[in-house]
Amino acid sequence: MEFVILICTLGLARASFDYNGRPTLADLKKFYGTNQLIYTWKRSFRFDGEGNSPVICVSNQKEKDSGEEDKLYLKEAYGLGTKVYYYRVAMSLTGGNGRDDAPVMEAKPGRFKWSTSQAGMKVQEGSQSDQQIQTRKYRFEYHDSDKRCAVVTFNDGVRRCALLFWSEKKHLVLTQAPNSRKRSTPVFPNCEREYENLCPNTTTYEVYTGECGSWFEPRYRSVLWTPE
Repeated sequence: MEFVILICTLGLARASFDYNGRPTLADLKKFYGTNQLIYTWKRSFRFDGEGNSPVICVSNQKEKDSGEEDKLYLKEAYGLGTKVYYYRVAMSLTGGNGRDDAPVMEAKPGRFKWSTSQAGMKVQEGSQSDQQIQTRKYRFEYHDSDKRCAVVTFNDGVRRCALLFWSEKKHLVLTQAPNSRKRSTPVFPNCEREYENLCPNTTTYEVYTGECGSWFEPRYRSVLWTPE
């Protein structure tokens, strides 16, 4: 199952920039509180089944304000082949224990996952499937409020990293050549350094492409979020 959030006990960051400790729960809620799409730019992993048709445009967006300090509700989606897959996620939030402990997001997907089907240029509602309900714990490791980016991790025996950004910054990502490990000018300097510190010497997969604006977003905006 593709279960992304866009999303391990860690020591001090090894970084060349000023280190102010891990983000707070307030930082986490501010980052996910935007009404913009939040995209994953790159990550250190792929999921089973991606094969020669990799997932692209991994994204999430706030669904509603829960009014609960320790809850967050998101709509998540991604593109695979000619379809957009989308589902809901409920996250339980826990603050870190001290300056160097990141907040934790325990994510639980909704019961159903939907996908779109395409008839000509018109997007139609496609199939619905039951999801295998499982939770995963993510850590909100780093946040740059000026650049609108963040680094999250999860651990399945190996630490996995993902670099996220608000969609208002997508023009910066697309000015760079794809899959270039060393760029002349970093897009998100602090977030990129923290990503490399947390997941050094790993293969990086860039999942934000030009298709996310031209193909994915129009279809995402057209989907129907059926009540569960």
